[in-house]
Amino acid sequence: MPFFDNMPDDGIMLAVSATSKKHLIEQIAAHAETLTGVMSRDIFDALMQRERLGSTGIGHGSAIPHAVLTNLTHSIVIMTILAEPVSFDARDKKPVDIVCTILGPERADCDHLKLLSTAAKLLDNITICQSLRSATTAADVKQCCDHQHATAA
Repeated sequence: MPFFDNMPDDGIMLAVSATSKKHLIEQIAAHAETLTGVMSRDIFDALMQRERLGSTGIGHGSAIPHAVLTNLTHSIVIMTILAEPVSFDARDKKPVDIVCTILGPERADCDHLKLLSTAAKLLDNITICQSLRSATTAADVKQCCDHQHATAA
């Protein structure tokens, strides 16, 4: 299952300004509503419920917030690059400026886990993260991620 098969054409958010983790997740949820038709409040609540279990900040200034939703029919990936990092309670205590949000249907089987694994491998690569921070267009973001996908195959 290629990573970008689950990222809509407008699934990349660039130069996002947020004042906090909560504010950022609100913005991502609002954008996800336009992509999925699922109410942003439901998406926000699911993502925040997951964050309460433990931060999805994985280090290197990146995070992978994720959730499953009963009223979602397919998995979706949203990549967000922030204008300025925000505190995300990451395990390395560094603020986050690259966020890969993964939303999946309740009965996603292992697809959701495969997407999480792919995102974690992608964002664990410091060179890829640096390239993502320099991206100015959605095409730049996809090129960074495609390069990683090609080298991981």
